[in-house]
Amino acid sequence: LDEQDRDDLKNLKYKQLFIDDQISIYLGLIDLLYAFVYDQRITQGEPCCESSWNIHKLSSTLSWFDTFTDLPSVLIACCRRTLIYPLIRSFKLAKKCLLDVIEIFSMGKSTILQCLLQMRRLFLDEEHRYLLNTLYLN
Repeated sequence: LDEQDRDDLKNLKYKQLFIDDQISIYLGLIDLLYAFVYDQRITQGEPCCESSWNIHKLSSTLSWFDTFTDLPSVLIACCRRTLIYPLIRSFKLAKKCLLDVIEIFSMGKSTILQCLLQMRRLFLDEEHRYLLNTLYLN
């Protein structure tokens, strides 16, 4: 984690959460990371003015407040949304994004946390999407 990530973590308040269904939390995390990875691939790691829109539209969790019960439904939703909403629609790109998500999970918690913090910073600058931080990322 870099200095900006540490500062962001210091500014977040500690919340005690009571989670009933951990599986749906992890599946939602896959959905969020997939949308983030898609944007990273499209923008080559340099977020643009459309990055928050891309992430918001591609993630069923963020755009539709969807909760998942099994892994196939997450993967299908991610691929479907990739082929419907963004400017660049490619099944090959969708498969590469899925592989990227697997790689992020294999890198561990710190990499996942970095991705979520970058996503949070993108939403902070947007007019209405800052509310998604309150609901999902804070």
